[in-house]
Amino acid sequence: MSLTESTHEPEHARGGHWAATIATLLVIYVISSGPVLAIGCWLRDVTDWNGFYAVFYLYLPLLYPLGDVDVVESYLMWWMKLFDTMPPG
Repeated sequence: MSLTESTHEPEHARGGHWAATIATLLVIYVISSGPVLAIGCWLRDVTDWNGFYAVFYLYLPLLYPLGDVDVVESYLMWWMKLFDTMPPG
């Protein structure tokens, strides 16, 4: 390789990495919602301390979806059943 050749990626390739990183973080956010919310509800049931419900603030965008999307709700309820608990309300 000569000194004039660049080892850096082109600008459009770096944009793809950012998109993949953001998509990965969103997938992790959605997947983590089930166990985190279920554990929060389970801890509330076990301790009777309502402070564990504060974890719901982290996932408010998932809890109030736009339109008739109930895939996330089904996923969350599956985790609630797994932990033998119920969400507040």
